[in-house]
Amino acid sequence: MWRCDTGRASWKSNQAASLKLITWNINRRRATEEQAEALKSRSPDLVALQEVRLGSLEVWREALADLGLRYVESTRELANDRRSFLLTASRWPLCERGSRAIEVPMAELILSTYLKAPARPIQVINTHVPNGSSYGWRKVEHLEALYRYLVRSGPAARILCGDFNSPQAERDDGTVLTWGQSELGNLRPSRGQRWDAAERGVILGLEPFGLRDVFRCLNGYSARDGSWAPPSGPERRFDHVFAAPELESKSAHYLHEWRGGLSDHSALEVVLEAT
Repeated sequence: MWRCDTGRASWKSNQAASLKLITWNINRRRATEEQAEALKSRSPDLVALQEVRLGSLEVWREALADLGLRYVESTRELANDRRSFLLTASRWPLCERGSRAIEVPMAELILSTYLKAPARPIQVINTHVPNGSSYGWRKVEHLEALYRYLVRSGPAARILCGDFNSPQAERDDGTVLTWGQSELGNLRPSRGQRWDAAERGVILGLEPFGLRDVFRCLNGYSARDGSWAPPSGPERRFDHVFAAPELESKSAHYLHEWRGGLSDHSALEVVLEAT
């Protein structure tokens, strides 16, 4: 059995390898079988799911194995009586390691795994940031903990992905509004600088530490692609993939056809090449 060794030298090969990742908030109220069929149609190598329904882990294990994703890690044991958990599945060996080093208020909403990819080791961090309207400052604490962890160098190339419930809006000129701001860009008195900084640090501030927003890197800010929308109001781009420079971004697009019947979120599919 493969041991979870994060040493770079023992895994690296001389060949580049392509990796297709799909990150998707599947909404715990939807039908697992149809969601699995949708994933099968895209032939992913790596899947990061959020809002996996309690009681569905074994169903997902079986469905993902049919896709060739035999290696599965989850936060089911941490969920207790909460409504959902995270799941990461891979075509290549995978092990859970390091999640507890990211001390978020709701432990089941962060899952750090190490992937034995063909070209190099990759740390995959799957997360679901709590929404501020329901969980208040726990959202800020989650983002702050994530940022503190990610600004430290790690032993492997990193991917950070999931549902971030942020930002509030993005404009063509690159202006980003957080939920710490009003629609006019002023700080909200009830939230202020700390809230704004917590969202901005993760959504915009990780590139100096080796994590780039793959969708924006490839498409710029002129691309108007929301991944979730309230019953009334504008779409929000809440679902993201950030990747290390060693993982060259080849493509990134949202699977909007899955939003509606299969989930309330569009999935984000990215193709990376590890060298």
